[in-house]
Amino acid sequence: MMKVCARCGGKDDEGIDIGYVWFCKECCRRGFACERCGRPVAVEDLKSGAAVATEDGKVYCPHCIELILPLFKALEDSRVAAPEVNPASSQMDAPPVEPASENLPAPVVVPVSEETRFSLRRPRYLLPIIAAVAVVIIVIVVVHSSQSVDERSQPPRPDRATLKKRRLLAKLQKKIDQILARCKGGLDFELARVSLEQLRNRVRAGEYPVEGLADISNAMRKVRLMKERIAEKEYERILTKMKMLEEQEEWQEAADTVNLFPSYLRDAGSFWQLLKRRQEQLLRFAKAKRTFLAVRRRVEEALRSPTADAVAALLEELKSVASQLSNTPYLQRVEQLIRRLQQAQKKLKESRGSAPCKRQPYAVTGDRNATTSGIKVCGDERRRGKERDKKVSALRSYNAA
Repeated sequence: MMKVCARCGGKDDEGIDIGYVWFCKECCRRGFACERCGRPVAVEDLKSGAAVATEDGKVYCPHCIELILPLFKALEDSRVAAPEVNPASSQMDAPPVEPASENLPAPVVVPVSEETRFSLRRPRYLLPIIAAVAVVIIVIVVVHSSQSVDERSQPPRPDRATLKKRRLLAKLQKKIDQILARCKGGLDFELARVSLEQLRNRVRAGEYPVEGLADISNAMRKVRLMKERIAEKEYERILTKMKMLEEQEEWQEAADTVNLFPSYLRDAGSFWQLLKRRQEQLLRFAKAKRTFLAVRRRVEEALRSPTADAVAALLEELKSVASQLSNTPYLQRVEQLIRRLQQAQKKLKESRGSAPCKRQPYAVTGDRNATTSGIKVCGDERRRGKERDKKVSALRSYNAA
């Protein structure tokens, strides 16, 4: 069933029904503004009763209800207090009608002849003619009633103020469409935001109707969505390139790729924050790679001519490096280097224990102060053996004296 909008006067079958006031779908899409203060009023506030709508399409926000409702209540009380007018009381009393006299003359009976009886007979086609005339009358009545119903259902012709408001809203919508058309290239988002803010200020200044605030808000939301879609495409492109470099373990190059993200899109969504967190991780991987390469080079050099002291020092250093490279791809590789050094250390110990030391005599002494009697000096203990020999020779010279 077609209904008439209380705001624009248009007819539609889709809208919202707020008590005895009905608004069409287009007016609901544009939004409402308070007739008194100009604040935007949501459709949910009208449905819940927080805001008020009048029969002439005016809307009042929850802040102005406390001022408006007493006025409406006073008007309603004045209507109730007004006395009802009885239409019969305004008319003059009709004069009494005298009853008809009972002494009326008797009716006159006229004899009917055969000729008169014949003329008074009904013709043969009288009933069909009467039926046809009745049908025509019914059709005319129905058509006339339908036309009158259509005339009553048509909205009243808008006044000059309404026409001016519609013209200004159409002009405002045209400006908004031009701003959105410039944003489709993906480079004028900031200019579009500034232009929409200027339009909003002009609406608040009274140059355009307050209903245009809803259109401007929708336009700003569209600009934000377009900006986020373009930022998402750039994010996917840069992420694909970073993954290719990560497969080659080019961590520094992958971290530098993050800076290719356009600067005018860095405030759209959370894509720039995601890339920055990934860049920090890649920089940590690049540092871990440099540390691992330096340690591996030293291990390779030490394993070419291994000594027990050098292997032990490298093992201690690699353990601290392994703790630094936790949660990186190079932790397992450092552990492999540690196992290689442990194997080399084990081989050095086995070779030192099985082969005697050449050109190194036993540190044998008969003195009671000698603490290393009967122990061979070999391998990497050559320096300590020399020190013991010095001590033994000093004791011998002391005993001889």
